[in-house]
This record gives sequence, structure tokens and C-alpha cells, in this order.
Amino acid sequence: MKFKFLTIALLLISVSLSAQQFLGVVSYSTALGTGNTGDFISDFSYKGFQFEGRTFTNRNWTFGGTFGWNIFDTQVSKLIHLERDDKISDIQGTQVRYINSFPIMANGHYYFMKRKDPIRPFVGMNVGLYYITQRFQLGVYEANESNWHFGFAPEAGLLIRVGDMAIMANAKYNYALTAGKPLGGGTDNSHAYLSFNIGLVFYGY
Repeated sequence: MKFKFLTIALLLISVSLSAQQFLGVVSYSTALGTGNTGDFISDFSYKGFQFEGRTFTNRNWTFGGTFGWNIFDTQVSKLIHLERDDKISDIQGTQVRYINSFPIMANGHYYFMKRKDPIRPFVGMNVGLYYITQRFQLGVYEANESNWHFGFAPEAGLLIRVGDMAIMANAKYNYALTAGKPLGGGTDNSHAYLSFNIGLVFYGY
């Protein structure tokens, strides 16, 4: 499954880089869960990365694609409500919880200022799929849930030129619509998180 994700990511970037005007971005990504994601894991995540390819269509617009991976994990000791295989359980004890999110998305961005300016703010929108795996462990007991979600991620950031390269810093609000069954029961299996990214940009004009 991970090989498929990396293949799709490389294809998205290679299509973008084949154009005359492009941005290829490799970023370190951190994240903070909100909504159901934050309820399950409230710890800030320092484990993530993303690859992007963006092609300029004129002075101010790029279109491209992105692939990322954010890992959330924590260890807690509190009551959790689980509904699995028509069985309802309230479990207390030391638990290890994981969420892995893999966004695979198309995007568009608008850049302010002029192309040769050293700093260019931008805003954008990412739309596509999230593959999200959720895992819960308590002793020998383990529960897993994996689903594809349709979702979107509005974004704002800065493109900063540094010689023949550039640095990109941005923030995204990732929202994956509900799909499949929630690990803890109920009907809402949506996920959301804020990601904060900084990376190197390789560009050509």
C-alpha cells in the first residue's frame, strides 16, 4: 500500500516538473488533530512529510498535486468506548493509539506580488483523497480501522527565494469527510487536523 502511495506521488511530481515553469517541494510536516482526530489523539505530531509539484500557468497561478504522510500517536490511561463486531465495551487502562493519514490531492494556488520578488504570499486549495488508518492497543487487545475519505485542505503560506532555490512555509486545514465506521462507534468518522509545513523548493522558469 505504501509503495502505491509513493508511486502516485512521484507521478504527480514528474508531470509537474515536465513543464517549463514549475515548483518541486519537499517538506517536513507537523500537525495538530482537531475534531474526532483531536479527541482520539490530542498530542502534537512531529512526524510527517509531503512532496509537491506545482506548475505555473501564468504569473500568479499554479496547479499541481501533493502527497503526504502524517503520523499521530500517543499513550493514555483513560476510559474509551468501543463498538466492534456488534459488541460494546468500555475499557480503562494504558492504551497506545495511532492515526496515519496519507493525503493524495490535486491543488491550485494563487501567488501575490511579482514573480521575481523575494517573498510571495499565497493561498490555495487542495482537493482529493485521504487514506486514514486508526489503531488502538490495550495489552493483547487491538482494534483497527482503515478507510479512504474524500476531503479538502485550504492553505496559506509564503514562498521565499534564496538564491537558486527557495523555502516554502505553509499551513493547511485538512478535513476528511466521514467514511467507514468510527473505531469508537457512532456514525461520524470524519477526521481533521492542522498541518504546519516547511520545505525546500526546487524551481525553474
